[in-house]
Order: sequence, then C-alpha cells, then structure tokens
Amino acid sequence: MGIRLKVAQTAKELDDVFWVRRRVYVAQEGKFGGKHNTGRYLTDRFDAHPNCANLIAYEGEEPVATIRLNLDDGVGLPPEQLFDFARERRRIEDAWRRTTGEPAKIGSAGMLAVRRGWRRRRDVIRALFKLAGNVGKSWNATHILVAANHENANMYQRVGFSPLAEKIWNAEIGNYVVPLVSTFADFYARTVGPRLDGVDLLRCFSSHFQRVVFRTGERIFSEYDEADECYVIDVGSVKITTSETRDGRELSFAVLGSGEIFGEMALIDAKTRSANAIAVTDTEVIALRRADFMEGLKQHPDRLDLVLNFISDRLRRMDEFAKLLAYGSPGQRLEFALKGFLDSAKATRRADGSCVLKAGPLDLAAAAGTDESEAAAFLDELTAQGLCEYNDKVIRFLLPNHDSHQPEDHARSS
Repeated sequence: MGIRLKVAQTAKELDDVFWVRRRVYVAQEGKFGGKHNTGRYLTDRFDAHPNCANLIAYEGEEPVATIRLNLDDGVGLPPEQLFDFARERRRIEDAWRRTTGEPAKIGSAGMLAVRRGWRRRRDVIRALFKLAGNVGKSWNATHILVAANHENANMYQRVGFSPLAEKIWNAEIGNYVVPLVSTFADFYARTVGPRLDGVDLLRCFSSHFQRVVFRTGERIFSEYDEADECYVIDVGSVKITTSETRDGRELSFAVLGSGEIFGEMALIDAKTRSANAIAVTDTEVIALRRADFMEGLKQHPDRLDLVLNFISDRLRRMDEFAKLLAYGSPGQRLEFALKGFLDSAKATRRADGSCVLKAGPLDLAAAAGTDESEAAAFLDELTAQGLCEYNDKVIRFLLPNHDSHQPEDHARSS
C-alpha cells in the first residue's frame, strides 16, 4: 500500500493536516495548552496566507504526518513569532542582493507533526523534506527559516540548517525551540539532490507529482488494477513481473533502480495494469497522475515528443523480449535478461572496475523464463571464464571497467 505524500489541496486534506497537528502537539505531547485546548484542529493565520503549502502523508486513508511551508509575502513568517530573526534577515537580504542583484525569497518550514505510531519511519520524514524541497524550488526560494522543536534540531542540522541561538522556552507552545537558518540550495542538495536530474519527465512535470514510500516486499500495483499514474524510482528498486505464463509461473521482466520509470502506459490510456510492481528493497517513488500529465501536455505540447520517444523505446524492448520468449533458446533469453538487469538496475560500480548486481540465479531465471538450473549453469560458465562470481543474491562482474554488453557478447562468441 505504501505511504503517499502530497500537497494538501482539498478541504478534507486540509482538515486532516490540522487534525494531525492537534493529535500530535496537543493530545500526544500536551503542548499548545494540552488538555485545555478543546478545539478539533490546530491552525493559525499563516495557514490562510496565499504562499502556504501544507504537506500531508497518508497510509491508505489514515493521515499520519504533516509539515507546513510558507514563503514570505511581506507580512512575516511563522518562526518570527517565536524568535527575532531581524538581524539574520538583514544579513541574508544584503548578501543576496550584493551577490545576485535580486531580492532574497525567504521561506519557512514548521508544524512538523508525525503521529506516534509512525515516528520510526525515517523514510516518511525524508520524503516530507524532499517534497518540501520540490515545493520550495517551484517558489524559487533562496533561504529557509525554522524555529524547531529542540528535540528535532539535530535532524534539521543534518539537512543543512545552522542554529542561530541556544534553545529558547516558549510559553505559548509549552516547549523549547531552536532558531535555525539554511540556504535553500544547501537544503535542496542534501534532500532532493541531483540524483534524478537526468529524468526529463520530472523536469517537465515537476509541479504535479507526489511521493510514495514502500517497505521491502510491498506491492506497488498488481495486474488488472486500475491504472491512473506512472512512477519514477528515487531510491530503492522495483521488480516488474507477470503471472500470465502457460505454466502459471511468475515471470520477471526487470528489476528497476533509481531513475527508472515504470507504469508509463497509464499516462496514455486509462486501462488496467498489465504487470505487477513490487518493492525489492525499501523504496521511494515519485508518482505522476494521468490527469496532471494531460493537463501539463495541454499547457506545454512541445513535451509530447519526449514522452512518445520514451514509450516507444520501452515498447521496442518488450517486443524484443516477446520474440525471444517465443523463438529464442534459453541461453539467448538469459543473455537478454542479464543485459536488461544491468541496464535497468544501474548496477553498482566499484573503484576496482568491478560491478555488483543485486540478483541471483533465481531472479535471472524468472526474468528469462527458464529454470533456475539453466540460469545457474549460464552463470557457472561465466564464472569459469573469469567474468563473474555469484551467490543466491548477488552477481559480481570482475572485469575492470566492465561494460554491461560484455557478458552477452562473450556468451555469443563461445
């Protein structure tokens, strides 16, 4: 099922944001008046400002975490109610104008609330910060102010924030807060980073996507599910499989890694899924909904060529695989599957020139539609030739500066 993170837009989503805040701060932690605070929601005037984004995380229908972002529109920011940032603001604004000739765009993050049963889910907090980075980038923010719960100050420091003072008691909240500041560039680099900069689809539709986190083994979607969004893997890996084989075995098409896109046919039609997608490791994906995609194409029709080229490449590979399944030998199918694993999973390359693929004979056999014994024999041959070594979970290629085509080319020549 996963945990989905989005910018709250509907009345229900905003109600859920304010309910989670009250549940965490008032009911669970006794802050903001504790039991004397009898309201159903926890909100303030900054939620009504035009440059405000409340992020909300759901597990199924259950709201589990939230954080608020604001961009200053001339009336100040929430952290400035808790600490005098005036001196720091003058320093930021003077330095930024001298450097760029432009005014600084200062934002804030706050009201981070994670319900007790989900506080050990660090992947959810990381995903909240990443989505905050995406929002801040769309605002062209330059700096961020925070007045954080003193217990969370170290977490903010790990993503680029510097404290401006020691912890300060705030009677209204009933807690110590720590004022911190960061450049947006530093925060963005430490959270989102450049990992997916090469994914054109994200550059084209960056203002529309959501994030979803999955634990190892969780199913992202199943065959015949309704399809209304595609996914880009940020971190982790995903196995694409089908059970539509003559003998009923599960057939694995690929194990996909960071930067890979899957479920893309949902952007073109509203039909059901033709395969399963399962998280092989703890995984975070970026989801792009079909409705948002189509709206983006209407506004920017020049993006259509990019999308069609990507989908045609993927269909061409599936056509090649179908022909191999119908007419190819087990060896040819194993070569094709191994190359697909290396290309799609972006195998980890080491300083000594070797590379490591997180797959074993069983994974290779499933991808090639062969028996595990045939896959093991194929790998034994490569091992005997000094090209690799393997166990049940990992294949390590030994050639320095290894090229992913070498096992295929070598096998064909033998």
